Amino acid sequence: MNETAGVHRGRWSWFCCKNRQQFCRTFSCLQVLIPGEDPVQERTDPTWEPELTGSEMKTDPPLMKGCWEPNQKLREAQRLYEDQILGPESIANIGDVLFTGTADGKILKLIGRRVVTVTRLGRLPCGSREDEPTCGRPLGIRVGPNGTLFVADAYLGLFEVNPTTGAATRLVSGGQVVAGRKLSFINDLTVTQDGKKVYFTDSSSRWQRRDYLQLIMEATADGRVLEYDAETKELSVVMENLRFPNGIQLLPNEESVLVAETTMARIRRVHVAGLNKGGMDTFVDNLPGFPDNVRPSSTGGYWVTMAAVRPNPGFSMLDFLSQRPWIKKFIFKVRCLVPRSFPLPPLPPLAECKPLQG
Repeated sequence: MNETAGVHRGRWSWFCCKNRQQFCRTFSCLQVLIPGEDPVQERTDPTWEPELTGSEMKTDPPLMKGCWEPNQKLREAQRLYEDQILGPESIANIGDVLFTGTADGKILKLIGRRVVTVTRLGRLPCGSREDEPTCGRPLGIRVGPNGTLFVADAYLGLFEVNPTTGAATRLVSGGQVVAGRKLSFINDLTVTQDGKKVYFTDSSSRWQRRDYLQLIMEATADGRVLEYDAETKELSVVMENLRFPNGIQLLPNEESVLVAETTMARIRRVHVAGLNKGGMDTFVDNLPGFPDNVRPSSTGGYWVTMAAVRPNPGFSMLDFLSQRPWIKKFIFKVRCLVPRSFPLPPLPPLAECKPLQG
């Protein structure tokens, strides 16, 4: 950082911290978090503006006491394959053999202490943000009734993979248009016991996985749950207008799925069959963190992983911003107004910065 940039940063820090310490902390975090990279989708419309709306989350996070009280149980966990695999997401098992997808586009088989590559869904090179759409990013992974793996790749689509030979069949292509909207961020999937139906989440029709921070900032309800019929090869929309739908899990009766709505800190129950088909209700609300994957436990409940904690007492940036869309809009406009004189990462070239009105 040059000397002039340091002066600008110092003046801004003095101003905002003197007036609103909490706002300054939020703004400082966001200027680092929001990457100034390529746009998520190919947009050429210069009139486009981000939909910086407030979410429906109006409840303070639950107090961290009782069953929510912080503990150190995970410190007792055994670390497996440390420094051997890169960014494993979902895990599935066939007997004692584990399978997972990684950030370098691979489907891996974990046998004892060995790490074996089953297949690669995308193509090299991998490792950079620019490469991710072609390298692929396998996220959700499940075992089907015939012992094959069903894999949701954020960019490339849905696949059925032979865990022995590595042969992969694409079932659904990423980026295709379904009911007028693109599959831009395929996330997780769940499969019926007979393998005839696959339900999966598309976290956003506007943003890709590599730009999930912009999706969090916009907090728009543009996510969906979709159904793939393995017999007819047809795709249909089960539920739409969800906010960052993430993990998905079929209930035992296979008439409903649980869907983690990440930015809302809740889990929805979407009815996919039976008398209530097409309906939705809230399964659990106001979680102490932002939910990611949902998987059944051996005791009849569900394991829910949290992408981040909502500390209470404490400060949760996402909760703070969810009811203050004007702050998010201000941040985007400041980034437009001072890209050269203020040392912020450049605004993604989604649109031209227009003069402020009024």
